[in-house]
Amino acid sequence: MVTHLFQESWEMKEVYDELSQSYKSLYPSGRMERSIKGVERALVEMKGKISSLMEGRIKDENPAWRFYAVRYLGFTGDPGTIPIILEALKVEDDSLVGREMVRALSGIRSSEVTDTLLSLLKTHNLIDVRLEVVKAMGDFPRADVTEALLGILKDENPIFRMWAVISLTKLKDPLAIPGLLESLEDEGVRINAVRVPGERWETIGQVVS
Repeated sequence: MVTHLFQESWEMKEVYDELSQSYKSLYPSGRMERSIKGVERALVEMKGKISSLMEGRIKDENPAWRFYAVRYLGFTGDPGTIPIILEALKVEDDSLVGREMVRALSGIRSSEVTDTLLSLLKTHNLIDVRLEVVKAMGDFPRADVTEALLGILKDENPIFRMWAVISLTKLKDPLAIPGLLESLEDEGVRINAVRVPGERWETIGQVVS
């Protein structure tokens, strides 16, 4: 992904060129003698400059730039990016970009992210973003997350109900057992479950057994 960005942006090329010069400075005589600290300094500097550039691109009018920017920020796993991604997500009107923003947030395990996901579930105007939140909630074990997912089991949209079941099975919270048992009778959930690659319906049995 970063290589792709290098090819697409002169700004990124400048960062790459600067890193290359840093490497060359390590080998002034052409010998392959490494300065590990020098390499580390160059990489840290490069990462900082790319992150700074991506933080600006996350508000770019081009949705492709916003997508790749938030994907990079998600890869860093830096909790400091949470406010930046959240601010952009609040006004994001592209479903694909919005979903990627939720994925980036969900890759950072913190109570702040958990609170953010619960808020987005109630407030975001894009249905695809809210659905991505439901998918992500299975990685955030907390009582209020279980409660929110149990509420979604009563949603009129069967896709939401199906993903709520999948996330609840991941949480393995005993408080979810009554709701999961009821979901076994939900025809809409059963029909849509077979469309989800890699997800196994038997996981419900593992929770309720």
